[in-house]
Amino acid sequence: MFKKILILSLFLSIFTGKIVLAKEIKVSSFKDISREHQSYETIKKLVEKYNILIGFPDGNFFGDKKLTRFEMAEIILKLIENLDKSQREKILMIEKIDRSNLKKLLDDYSEEIKYLTKKNEYIEDQLDLLEMNKNIDKQQFDDFLSKQPFLFTGSIAFRYQLITKKFGDWNDSTPQSRVSLGIKNRESGIIDYGIALVTGNPNKPVNTWWKLGDFFSRIGFNLDKFFITYNPQENLSFSIGKFSDPFSNSELLFDAEMNLQGANQVIKFKEINNWLKSFSLTTGEIIVNMDSSGENSFMLGGVAEIGLAPSEIIRVVLRNGYYHYLGEDNIALSQNIFGNSNSNSLEKSGGYQNGFRIFNSFAKVSFNFNDNFPLLLSGDYLHNFAALAENKAFQLSSRIGNSILPGNFFVGYNFKYLEKDAVIALFTEDQLGRTDTYAHEFFVGLKVFENTILSLTAQTQNKISQSEENSYTVRSNLIYNF
Repeated sequence: MFKKILILSLFLSIFTGKIVLAKEIKVSSFKDISREHQSYETIKKLVEKYNILIGFPDGNFFGDKKLTRFEMAEIILKLIENLDKSQREKILMIEKIDRSNLKKLLDDYSEEIKYLTKKNEYIEDQLDLLEMNKNIDKQQFDDFLSKQPFLFTGSIAFRYQLITKKFGDWNDSTPQSRVSLGIKNRESGIIDYGIALVTGNPNKPVNTWWKLGDFFSRIGFNLDKFFITYNPQENLSFSIGKFSDPFSNSELLFDAEMNLQGANQVIKFKEINNWLKSFSLTTGEIIVNMDSSGENSFMLGGVAEIGLAPSEIIRVVLRNGYYHYLGEDNIALSQNIFGNSNSNSLEKSGGYQNGFRIFNSFAKVSFNFNDNFPLLLSGDYLHNFAALAENKAFQLSSRIGNSILPGNFFVGYNFKYLEKDAVIALFTEDQLGRTDTYAHEFFVGLKVFENTILSLTAQTQNKISQSEENSYTVRSNLIYNF
């Protein structure tokens, strides 16, 4: 209170003209202030009426010069020294009255103040107790989970998709959602296992996303994974059940969301020498379709992979594979599997005009010049030897950055090219949705939190046979994994 009164008194004194900080002067005596200056009248009033501004000995005002702390101290000191005795007495009297009133208030409300003080201390104690109990409960829950032989896994995801054949005219917009939940063994041992449920339609193996409106009205969960892996040796494993695709390098052969059922065997050797980091051989017998009549389609596949390290910052992965379908016509004739367009060449009976005996070659090179911005280049090539024409597919990809830590981001580009009978169209990437197409795709992603990634993909797609038919797709994804 005293400080406020002192400051107020100082300014009142200044603007009542009772304090003179310099000899009386005229504004016209300053060499560097002209009558045309926008602040001329203001300075004139301060100088000639209140006499509180000090010029410099050389007759200049120096209006653009900064005021130093020393000059400010001099002005404040002169203001205080020029307070007359009556003003000081008034200030002291006000201060005395304030202290008296404050003491009276403290005496009158002493009990209430004591009560509020104790109440505040009690509330603080209760908040500390709640925080401590919360930490104890969290620790107990974490201890309980850590003692279990399995881990809970899953994801919650939201996606917004825009599709149009005329850029900017977004008539087809679809908000979608996906939830998965599962368990797996905590540590790898002789026996590994996993089971997971996911939202989606069992007749759409390449799309586990649901429209947001349908999600709450008729949500369904389907078996996404259910497998057991036997590891008799460190470099040998056998798996049976429904598991993630062990063959695809990109989404040319199978959509990434499609988990196949069957059995596969893996032989893998690690750290063979300084430059040959790994070698593996994977073979599998996959059931790709079981329709209502019980007629199955199968795929026999095998992949050989080599991991190389030519230098400390360069890593190379080379893969070659072969995939042989048996009973593939059952896929084309099936009423249970749908989703993508069945754009392969068909006979009048509805079966495939060509079989599928697919050779695959893949290469990936990563350059780790910077931990936060590694560069990755890859190429994926497919050739269907059972088709005489329109039998090739390939994808070229580049990406820089990663999503390891929160705040990390990545950007990239894909070029995709699928001729009509290169692969089974119903199993290709759902964003492409068909064969006989090529696409340019740009993507960017950001790791927002520890387990959350936000990404955006923009794709322009054309038919190979009719290049004038363009379509555009934009997707935004927010995925939380746990």
